[in-house]
Amino acid sequence: MANMLVVDDDTLVRSYLLQVLTRDGHQVVAVESGEAALGCIADQEFDVALLDLRMDGVGGMEVLTAMRDQWPDTVVILLTGHPTLDTVFGALRQGAFDYLFKPCRIAELRESVSKGLLQRRQLLQRREQASRLLAQDE
Repeated sequence: MANMLVVDDDTLVRSYLLQVLTRDGHQVVAVESGEAALGCIADQEFDVALLDLRMDGVGGMEVLTAMRDQWPDTVVILLTGHPTLDTVFGALRQGAFDYLFKPCRIAELRESVSKGLLQRRQLLQRREQASRLLAQDE
């Protein structure tokens, strides 16, 4: 089970993601704006964040940047209904794990989340092992 943040200004998309991810056993916080997302990440780390790229006000890229600053190990998956090569490459350069086109299929969503969680677990395990080795050397 993972702790997830879903950010999308489209009520139907947000509800769909919340329903699918909750049914899969994850704890999900779903918010309707980038501003609300910034409030959530101010004091809580998430394993995975699914961010809508285009929203009024604070958009997905700004939330991604804030997420990288605050919680660099969070897996960020961007969602968009308006894909361009510039936004795809920009998102990946900024540290997004994946970039899905809306509407995305459930299987595609689950696969991206699963791979992202696996990568996060491996990163945290390597970091823990490195800390143990450093502690042994002292």
